[in-house]
Amino acid sequence: MKMFSLLALLISAPVMAASDSVGVFYRPEKVVVLVNERGEEADLQNLIRRLGAGKNSFQSISQDKTIKVVCGKSEIEASCTFTFFPGSNVTINSNRSVEAQTTLEDLGIALVDDISVGYESSMGDKFTLEVANGNIHFLGSKKILK
Repeated sequence: MKMFSLLALLISAPVMAASDSVGVFYRPEKVVVLVNERGEEADLQNLIRRLGAGKNSFQSISQDKTIKVVCGKSEIEASCTFTFFPGSNVTINSNRSVEAQTTLEDLGIALVDDISVGYESSMGDKFTLEVANGNIHFLGSKKILK
């Protein structure tokens, strides 16, 4: 009887998870990362709200033009495109990964509290964005092929 009650409780509980997707598109001369997320109060919604100073969209390009961030959101959907070119703050590796770091000031983004979001696709693409102490760090990778 307890098992049945527990099952009934699980089935009747509202689903709170947001659906998301991430794609990492690698070329030695450029890496593009697309992140889409659906759901109110989802991580990407909050990220855009905080980095974009409350606006529904924003675009930022580093002064050396090696990092480009374009984001937009509606009430329940959000999307960001991150583009990375090799440079002093961006490393594109032969293992199909990218690591980049710069200051929020370099991207023209006002100082915000620390943020950390991460995404992983069923195809093995991964992307992490962290903001700490006025710096922003990106890490993206594709599944390593064997």
